[in-house]
Amino acid sequence: MKRTIILLAAIFFLCAVLSPLTVYAAAYEDKVDFQITVNPDGSADFSETHTVSFYGSQEYTRYGRIYIYPPERAMDGWFVTVDGEEWKRLDRPDNDGRPDGRFAVEYNDEGAVVTMYHRSKNRPRTFSISYHVENAVNLYNDAAEFFWNLTSKNEISTVNTLTARVTVLGGMEMREEDFRIWAHGPLDGVFHKESANTASLLVSSVPDSNPVDIRIVMPPGLFTGGKVIRESVLDNILGQEQELADRANIERAEREERDRRWAEEALIYEQWRKDHPIRAWMDDAAYAIFGFINEAVSSTVLFISIFGAIPFVFVMSSINTRKNKKKREGMRLKPTVSPEYYRSLPDRRPPALAGCLAGFYEGKNAGNQFTATLMDMTLKGHLQMRREGRNIFLIPKESGSPLLNHEEIILDMIDGARDEAPSITIRSFQSYIRKHAEWSVKKRGLFAASLDEQLDQQIEATLIAPAKRKKKATLLISSLVGYFIIGILLSGLDFGYIIPMAPKLIGLVIGFVWGLILLFATGLGSVFRLLSQKDEDSLALWQAFGHFIDDFTTFDEKDVPDISVWKEYLVYAVALGKGEKLIRDLALHYPNLQQIEDGTYFSCMLMDGHFDDKVFTSINDIQKEAYHVSTSASSSSDGGGGGGGFSSSGGGSDSGSGGGFAD
Repeated sequence: MKRTIILLAAIFFLCAVLSPLTVYAAAYEDKVDFQITVNPDGSADFSETHTVSFYGSQEYTRYGRIYIYPPERAMDGWFVTVDGEEWKRLDRPDNDGRPDGRFAVEYNDEGAVVTMYHRSKNRPRTFSISYHVENAVNLYNDAAEFFWNLTSKNEISTVNTLTARVTVLGGMEMREEDFRIWAHGPLDGVFHKESANTASLLVSSVPDSNPVDIRIVMPPGLFTGGKVIRESVLDNILGQEQELADRANIERAEREERDRRWAEEALIYEQWRKDHPIRAWMDDAAYAIFGFINEAVSSTVLFISIFGAIPFVFVMSSINTRKNKKKREGMRLKPTVSPEYYRSLPDRRPPALAGCLAGFYEGKNAGNQFTATLMDMTLKGHLQMRREGRNIFLIPKESGSPLLNHEEIILDMIDGARDEAPSITIRSFQSYIRKHAEWSVKKRGLFAASLDEQLDQQIEATLIAPAKRKKKATLLISSLVGYFIIGILLSGLDFGYIIPMAPKLIGLVIGFVWGLILLFATGLGSVFRLLSQKDEDSLALWQAFGHFIDDFTTFDEKDVPDISVWKEYLVYAVALGKGEKLIRDLALHYPNLQQIEDGTYFSCMLMDGHFDDKVFTSINDIQKEAYHVSTSASSSSDGGGGGGGFSSSGGGSDSGSGGGFAD
């Protein structure tokens, strides 16, 4: 805390005496994403992406990030891209010239400052910063700790959406119960485990007054290096986090109910053993037989059987997926018409179904179809959108025209969220989705199923099924892999008086089981569908329409549609996954427009005759909330490090973000 105060004081001093380091309210952090890899030597590799929107009449020329860390740590390996373009590093900061497309790194007693020089006015920019941190892990006698500030009180604005993913690449296997995670910040955040070494974070609306940090505690034997501190801290850490969790946790009763059910299940299992002694004896005998030689051999066989199946299935399914994709491409019918650009809608099918057809082979993005349908319902009159300040209201209407099945599902979601009220704001709708996870998951499943059913009614597709001989070949190959490779791995173990062929026979059995797992888990992925000639032609036209959306700014003015047409085109662009780019291009291509108030999404996006792409972000965030929510996620805090929620404040670590600046 003392270092943070000193750093902030130094920043304010530089603001007053040297070149301006002023934080303007017209620069907003829309999205921040961290990808963090903790290495076996105790170092860490970071890649953080900041999507910043610059508003107002001022042209911004500098955006920077401040990093704090103690002397025992070091940060290097800087790599910066802006909007996907790699920028070159200057030898020293140039705050007077501020050359566009360059960045500089300046080290000081508190850490480092990364400054990126750009030219931005009324537009969003995406800044990606990658770097390496030495001694990122604290190594104590009884624990290894990774503790990092993701945001600071010195941010330029509230962060609309913060995500992070941390992967630990330790030198040995780690049990999930030894992977303890905590996060501190807004209480509606979720920090959950993806596996025994990976955790993901999601939190919305992070104010600069409530920064976010993450803390991960692991076994010290996982690492060969780090910042060594000769003391025992595990009990102290657990005590601190439990105190924070108890203070913030408003869902303790739910956790107690869960524990009660687990205890009941344990009693039921014990009673089952008493009621079924023969089956219980058979289970015990199977366990005893598996350890037929000695503990070392049985443990090795178990390890290879379970953990070897994962890479085997992954590699084999990846190879087969590539083969199937190439086979599918070779069997597809060639479209009779395939123009490079198509300047009008190829047909009048609903936007969501156009998006499903466009993604028929590459995978349908249900989230895009959700947003496109919501926008299209305002054009059809099923919904009205009204903007009042920063709030956007959704108001169901009686249009007189029939509702399609997937539209009924969205309208039903809005009706459920607004209850008896005549309208609901987008923020309230998102909050309702977040608090009713099971309901949301069920609704989004019905929405996707409805689209699939309607698409099947529109198209003609041929199903290509897998050949039985391919399944037999897979079992044969997997058995041979087990016989030779696993047999060799096991041949060095002491099998005592077992026959010499035992290692290879055990490998043969394991390989055969792997093949069965592969067939059960993936079916070899060889079932796919091919479109008819008519539908391939339609797909080609929709792809050409997508190319026009991508490149319309390069066309002559006379070849570009009138702005009134874009009200409908934008909905289809969203369904095709091109909405964010198009709204930015429209804002540049049509800088001055007449304000309209027609109750559609389009009128909400206009503000003083200009496109406000933050409105599109707000609308699109509804589907992101619906498709990110999980029935297994909970916002309750867990003092034991199991993951799930946030504590309000942990004091922060001594390393990480010291804030950002823009001017």
